[in-house]
Amino acid sequence: MLAHASDGELDHACALAEDLLDLVAVVDSATIRTDLERLVRVLARWRTHPGVADLVDRDAAVMRLVAHQAERRIDAARRVGASALADELINALTRLQGVRV
Repeated sequence: MLAHASDGELDHACALAEDLLDLVAVVDSATIRTDLERLVRVLARWRTHPGVADLVDRDAAVMRLVAHQAERRIDAARRVGASALADELINALTRLQGVRV
């Protein structure tokens, strides 16, 4: 994807990224999130391109969903008395994405 974006193949890069967004919405993967974050940074210079603008907006929505899901997991861990697990989840998210929960 990054290679396609860097070569100016914006529509192809966006199409591939859309497939990844579908996947990350279902399977929370730090690797996929990181790849998407890198791609969105590269594509930012073409923000006015319709496909890129749509992708950036959808990426933001999916990342909000993923963050919400993580918050629910942390809350569930705390409810069942697994505070150490909740703290471990928070620390892992912070290290991986700089997410603040």
